[in-house]
Amino acid sequence: MNVEERSLQTGGSTATRSLTACPGCGQHLAENFCPRCGEKKFDPHQLTLRHFLEQTVEVFTHFDNRFFRSFKLLVSRPGFLTTEYMRGRRKAYLQPLQLFLVANLLFFFVQTFSLLQPLTTALWVHTHEMAYHDRAWKVVQEEISRQHLTLEEYSARFDAKEPTESKTLVIVMVPCLAAALAVIYVFKSRTLVRHLVFSFHFYAFALLVLTGMGLVLAPLAFVLGNAGKPLTGTQVYLPKVDLALTMMLAAIIIYYLTRSLREVYASGWLTSFLLALIMTRALFAILTLYRIFLFYVTVHALA
Repeated sequence: MNVEERSLQTGGSTATRSLTACPGCGQHLAENFCPRCGEKKFDPHQLTLRHFLEQTVEVFTHFDNRFFRSFKLLVSRPGFLTTEYMRGRRKAYLQPLQLFLVANLLFFFVQTFSLLQPLTTALWVHTHEMAYHDRAWKVVQEEISRQHLTLEEYSARFDAKEPTESKTLVIVMVPCLAAALAVIYVFKSRTLVRHLVFSFHFYAFALLVLTGMGLVLAPLAFVLGNAGKPLTGTQVYLPKVDLALTMMLAAIIIYYLTRSLREVYASGWLTSFLLALIMTRALFAILTLYRIFLFYVTVHALA
């Protein structure tokens, strides 16, 4: 046995570990961290309860710092996180997908007791208010006939199932926006990764805005006894509130996109503003495509 090796008693068995070799890949270690796999150099002190507790506290503290820092910068400095990511400065922040998933989780949690249901569409809305309502109604009639159900029975099943499907399908809008950005900047040397990271950050912000709106409307939902039900449809329909929220959301998106595009793509203020107007219209088109996709996925899940 080399002088660098020690024997450790673990649960009655003897384990021999080299203090100069990486415990993960066996690479010779001259520093505290392995240059090949990044594993930390093993030390018997790591097996003490004190070290375990210190490491646990450090992990949670570090995550909290990244968590709050990331969301603060996402809201206060549009486009900054995307720029940092493209520069390789990533360790201090949550990754784009992580940020999106956390925002998604917060949004759907608030949606369960709010009137605002922008990413969940009742069957009545699919078949009466959407641009594709004729096709949707035909599909529903076929399913009702095939499954020998009444419209009320199928509607109840559909409206109960769709929220579950929507939680995982929201992410499909991200590559759609990235594709739109690729078209806009087709004549400039922009990588697809930049567009994708930008899209994750934008939708994370948008979900936070919708979460805030949902919290504002939550008390109204409980007063009306309509928590968890859509703002439009055969339930409670408040067209003026719906229009006001849509206009407010559009204004916020235009402002945020203008600043983000200027930061990430180095566009001038006027160019960024005009592109933000175009992209806002594209975002509502993407939302319609998402609803169509969600409709067919839910129908298939109930088949």
